[in-house]
Amino acid sequence: MEARQQALHQCEREKRKYEKQNNEYWGSGIVESHEKRMHSRDGASASEPESEASVVNTTEVPTTNYEKMTVKQLVQEIKSLNLQVK
Repeated sequence: MEARQQALHQCEREKRKYEKQNNEYWGSGIVESHEKRMHSRDGASASEPESEASVVNTTEVPTTNYEKMTVKQLVQEIKSLNLQVK
């Protein structure tokens, strides 16, 4: 430990009292702000409506029984769907 850290290791800082400055923001504005951030993460703007081409229709996706597939088949399926696995 450095000398400065050793000298101050017994000191604690005082907690500051926090006061919400804008009550309107904390009431409703924070929800709107959160929604805008969520939309921007998805790549869609809150002001732009989604086009029909960008909406994925999940009813057209064929169902596949992954439980009966081998590891090699699963890897090929993941590659064919252009999925990225972490």
